[in-house]
Amino acid sequence: MKTTLLVLTLIFGTASAFAKEGTITCHTPRMAKAFTIQDNSVTFYEDAPQTGKSRALASVSNIRTRFEGQGYTKIVKFEGQKHMIHIENKGSFSEVDDYLLIRSKKGHEMTYPLSCNWK
Repeated sequence: MKTTLLVLTLIFGTASAFAKEGTITCHTPRMAKAFTIQDNSVTFYEDAPQTGKSRALASVSNIRTRFEGQGYTKIVKFEGQKHMIHIENKGSFSEVDDYLLIRSKKGHEMTYPLSCNWK
């Protein structure tokens, strides 16, 4: 009985650890785009949150998340454009593998590398 309880505790504890992401702060080169990723929302900033002079433009909570291996892709609609935030590995951020893809309604796409860290 104790073994079963221990196994169930480990399974549900591990599942809840993967469900909670924490807060990740990301920005593009030269701080053109800056945002934080919380559990169920993305907050876009006018300036980078690291400077202390940032101002939140909007917090979007209507997000689709697709988990892929150690990372995920979040799809957000902001300012009439589709923003796709891809984090390859939450345990080890990389400017090569992590990116922000912005697609306009006309289908034009811009891809930016991301610099991310845990807040």
